[in-house]
Amino acid sequence: MSRIRRWRIKRFLKRAALGIAVVAVVLVVAATVVLWDKGLPTYEVHVVEVDATPTAERLDRGQKLTAMLCRRCHADLRGSAMVGRDLPELGDWGSIHAANITADREHGIGDWTASEIVYVLRTGVQPKHGQLLPPYMIRLPRAADEDVLAIAAFMRSEHAWVKPEPVEDPASDPSWRVRLQALFDWKPSGMPGRPIPPPPPDDPVALGRYLVDDLLGCYGCHSPKSDGIEPPAEVDHYLAGGKRLRDINGKSIPTRNLTPDPAAGIGGWTLADFRRALVDGFRPDGSLVRWPMRRHHELTDVEVEAIFAYLQTVPADATRVPLADAYKIVGPRADAGQHVFHKYGCHYCHGEHGRDLADGGGSFPTDAELVAFLRHPETVHPGTEVPAWDGVLAEDEYEPLVVYVRGLAKR
Repeated sequence: MSRIRRWRIKRFLKRAALGIAVVAVVLVVAATVVLWDKGLPTYEVHVVEVDATPTAERLDRGQKLTAMLCRRCHADLRGSAMVGRDLPELGDWGSIHAANITADREHGIGDWTASEIVYVLRTGVQPKHGQLLPPYMIRLPRAADEDVLAIAAFMRSEHAWVKPEPVEDPASDPSWRVRLQALFDWKPSGMPGRPIPPPPPDDPVALGRYLVDDLLGCYGCHSPKSDGIEPPAEVDHYLAGGKRLRDINGKSIPTRNLTPDPAAGIGGWTLADFRRALVDGFRPDGSLVRWPMRRHHELTDVEVEAIFAYLQTVPADATRVPLADAYKIVGPRADAGQHVFHKYGCHYCHGEHGRDLADGGGSFPTDAELVAFLRHPETVHPGTEVPAWDGVLAEDEYEPLVVYVRGLAKR
């Protein structure tokens, strides 16, 4: 082959490669424009009529389930109505804002029927316009019928959490990745084709499996590659942890390995250790269970024991969870109050600048009242997410912490 011929072939290949690259860029840009213009995909809505008559028992159950499944995102830590809030912990998903789900007819879901509430909980599809909701919104395709009906009944009750509040929410702006997954990966769940009963009350392992997989959706966060949509049986490294979530400041926090592996998981935990972490919010070493994991103080002892019993049956997985992003903690001599605030992890929930701290403790006129709240928050605000710090903070740490918290209101 002559030198000129070889040169022509090389020139042709270079031009072809350049042309392919240009076409690829054009396609990517076009796909991006289409995705941004299209937004999240929509589906045909087929609402199935249900009977969610609000009995006293159903409303009590609905309030408990709403507290565990909905309030973490739709209400702030002060126990206000569920008017929605920004979700900075979902930074990888885009700019996400939880919706107003009070009974306000214009800005909330006051014009939704119980059947429509059941529909969105079951399928993940917004019943009014058919838009698919990404899996930062809970989805309950396998939950017992009565539990889903209880939530729907409660959401249409006159409880203070869902009373009409005319608060307009900013629209969420999902990331390019979320839009792409919504288009090609995530699909709606179907409405159940048969009745779904609750788990047998005399089978702790079955109850625990139901709570972990079907109701609370623990596997969606505690399995490294799960979105909580696929059936648990299809999840790799089920409950092995390591999925990177974010705290309120956007710092990365990997989820805990919940398998019974003695080194990487919770195989060395006792039931008392597990209960303290799940219900009280403190790990066996006394450190805070970090946001976005919440305290499940609504769970009964029977339910906690059932979850623990089920987790003992899960295959042990020795996958080590990576470390969380580190924070700089100032020494007590530099700022004693800021040291305590960070030492005990207050910044994971409240942010480094004191988000949702009730105006720096301004709702407590005296320092003594604020300290009493910190010791036993439940006695002041029943149902609060704030853990009880009595016996955790040293006695000489309350005063500088109170000074620091009050100072946050002035910044």
